[in-house]
Amino acid sequence: MSPFGSLRRLSILNSEPVVWRFTGARNSGKIDYIFVPVGTRVMDAEIVRSQVDGVYPSDHYPVRATLEFPAD
Repeated sequence: MSPFGSLRRLSILNSEPVVWRFTGARNSGKIDYIFVPVGTRVMDAEIVRSQVDGVYPSDHYPVRATLEFPAD
């Protein structure tokens, strides 16, 4: 099973497949951030640049983080 789930997403408005033409070019600024509360440890983080069957699963690179939240 792909970590991205199905690449065929349906539009809520018209039930047509959503198509994007993201090429993976790294010529734009950062658009995604992960904000964490004070006291949270960021254990790991990455920009996910994977493709599934030669296609990017989104219209931009997703970000992923492993966080450790403080005990109450």
